[in-house]
Amino acid sequence: MTVFALAHNPLETSDDEARQTLTDLATASARSAHKDAKRDLPSKLPG
Repeated sequence: MTVFALAHNPLETSDDEARQTLTDLATASARSAHKDAKRDLPSKLPG
């Protein structure tokens, strides 16, 4: 699965905080997709 995030406005934060925010967004999207797919196997997502 590949997730892209396009920020229409620059994030007004440090690079590290912006990277973490985008990582959290991608992980949440992956969790949602896994849940919606009603998979029997557990996901291998972090956390």
